[in-house]
Amino acid sequence: VVPPASLLVADGFRPWLAFGRAGLPIVLNPDPNVGGELAFGGAYLLTAGLGLQAEIVGNIFYGAATWEKKITSIPMISLQAGLVVDFEVLP
Repeated sequence: VVPPASLLVADGFRPWLAFGRAGLPIVLNPDPNVGGELAFGGAYLLTAGLGLQAEIVGNIFYGAATWEKKITSIPMISLQAGLVVDFEVLP
């Protein structure tokens, strides 16, 4: 899955960050497909360049037809956790 997305970050409450993300994930295998994705989350910065983050993500994909339905839809909700790493190099 290749997930191109746009990210909106609100950092007015340091060390906390809030963010939202919207995108169109592209499934390459086994059957090419495009879905929709919305995510909302937050992060806590431990230092200026390192933090912990969590977000809730909602996806929907359209699948192959079945005998009962012409088009199937597969909705998913997931919770993700990870690290925020900010590495800046100035010329």
